[in-house]
Amino acid sequence: ALPIYFTDLTLRFMDEVTPATDLAGHFIIRDGGIIIQSKKGQVSDQKVVDITVDISNLFEKGKEKVVTDVGKASGLIQGTLDRISEKVGNGWLGRSVGGTHVSDVKVTIPLKKKITFDDVDFTVSSDLEDVSYDVPVGKNKLNFNGKKSKISIKDKILKFNGKGDLAEVPVKATWEEDLRAPGAKTKVAINGVINDAKLNKLMQEFIPLESIGNTPFDLS
Repeated sequence: ALPIYFTDLTLRFMDEVTPATDLAGHFIIRDGGIIIQSKKGQVSDQKVVDITVDISNLFEKGKEKVVTDVGKASGLIQGTLDRISEKVGNGWLGRSVGGTHVSDVKVTIPLKKKITFDDVDFTVSSDLEDVSYDVPVGKNKLNFNGKKSKISIKDKILKFNGKGDLAEVPVKATWEEDLRAPGAKTKVAINGVINDAKLNKLMQEFIPLESIGNTPFDLS
């Protein structure tokens, strides 16, 4: 098959999904589908490089048409969460998270009118920097800040690990979440050491007691 080259291409699969823009590369038609390759591009505020889009069974009757996107993305963490939420309709992913990422991404989406979260398969491996997130604790929040962290998503299981400060206390944090039922199977572990003064302050904020006193505390 002969490649057809393009520059400044805009690619859109469905009206509700943000298009990829500024693509530069080539595409070929083979095996009943189309393979598109681009060295660079943009998806909203996310820069993408080394992209391959495989649209399989596009010209095959009776077979499911599937789009598989593979590439490397970088930009704001929140931008990535917004794009995933947009594709799978899971608003839980839209929680506000600060920081930037560099990620290897693979997303497989069936071409059909209504796409559900279960229809989409995605694998993500990310290096995160300057992560900021407000952890809800009852009606209050604790802020987590981390210089460098890692996150992965496979089989709709999200895993996070990193070091940072939680409410100004140095900690090591891990988090595992089943994205099919967020909140139902959450696993969080936070390890650190907190001094008496900080513990007393946090207890006063989160537990409605008039006086706590100084208590040695090792969080692990």
